[in-house]
Amino acid sequence: MNNFFINDGRLFRSLRITLACVLALPILYIIPDFNNLYGPAGWVNVKLLSMQQSFPGYAIHHLIGWISAKFPISHQASCMLLIWVYCGLCILLALGYAMRLASLALLTLHLSIFVVMKPYSYGADHISTSLLFYLVLLPKRADFYCWLYIQTVRIHLCIVYFFGGLVKSLGNNWWNGEALWKALNLPYFNQYFQWDFDWLTGYPSLLLIGGVTVIVLELLYPFAMFNSYLRKPWLGAVILMHLIIAIVLNLLVFSLFMIVWNVAAFVVGNHILRKYYQKNSLNFKPSRWWRAKGAPVQDQQA
Repeated sequence: MNNFFINDGRLFRSLRITLACVLALPILYIIPDFNNLYGPAGWVNVKLLSMQQSFPGYAIHHLIGWISAKFPISHQASCMLLIWVYCGLCILLALGYAMRLASLALLTLHLSIFVVMKPYSYGADHISTSLLFYLVLLPKRADFYCWLYIQTVRIHLCIVYFFGGLVKSLGNNWWNGEALWKALNLPYFNQYFQWDFDWLTGYPSLLLIGGVTVIVLELLYPFAMFNSYLRKPWLGAVILMHLIIAIVLNLLVFSLFMIVWNVAAFVVGNHILRKYYQKNSLNFKPSRWWRAKGAPVQDQQA
């Protein structure tokens, strides 16, 4: 990346590669059922799917139908073509080749496959959409735009956690541990390892403590992450929470997205801010306001 020191450019590259790999997981996971989900003879009628679109957009079954109509290939072949295009864009993103164009194309296709169709969409799909959007706008040098970009990513993440905690705090089921009990025993969670949590019936206080801990971690996240004393332990606790969610509830992709976002915002982001904006967050030379103090003058590729 231009005008970042080599090691700092590698941090951005590592995040990009990690995110590309995580983005490829959902599409690889649903390959055996892709035609059953989005094909004309799928489990849910495509007309019913169209009626439940979360927002206006070109849904994946529309795209499959358009390809089949324009080219002499079957619906199943159209499905496989879109899968390979999606995976190819993930590879381009990981390699950093035409990164912005690949990110934009992947964002568009990701919206079409995972977000437009409400019955097949959940929180991780919206989180990944946000991360892809930020990849399209990724800065290439340490200037005012880079500072604004990092602050926007951090504030966005704080909003996600704060309102997540606020919604949980408004009801009773997180305060008394009921929400955790339900999550641990729902059939579509905990389906791989088949953990037995019946022993928790004898220790209801553990469920209560767990529910309150989640509320506190999320609700106070914005205040803790902008406090130099609380940032590291809070970040560690949040990452641990997502690791537990990944292992116990099998929400691997969602947890990985949130961990990547946390690391990007408050580990890599803080490193960049400390290195290129030493005295204060707006420490620019008056004669060269577009470049942060400390940024290398020569262009270095990373």
